[in-house]
Amino acid sequence: MPLYEPLKGYRCAMILVNDVLIELGETSLSEKQIWNETLNNGILYKNEK
Repeated sequence: MPLYEPLKGYRCAMILVNDVLIELGETSLSEKQIWNETLNNGILYKNEK
């Protein structure tokens, strides 16, 4: 999978090594910023109220 940015400031790509999918990530965000963005505004988890 080519390089993509699921969250602003968080870039990642996926590679396949010996039939194992590995995700590579690069960010300057703190863990708190990543989880807050992911859980509240991100595309990975929808916040249904």
